[in-house]
Amino acid sequence: MLCTVCGRSNDDTSRFCRQCGSTLPASSSTGGQTSLPKPPEPGPIRLAERL
Repeated sequence: MLCTVCGRSNDDTSRFCRQCGSTLPASSSTGGQTSLPKPPEPGPIRLAERL
């Protein structure tokens, strides 16, 4: 895993960079790509609530 601050190569299990000490992103089984959860779909709105 490369440090995003200094570019040093670190172990995939490292939490901090060995060169500069910066926090490394958490590794995940999705190949490093994280996705945000989708916001809930809006439910039906009554006419009185829209006014």
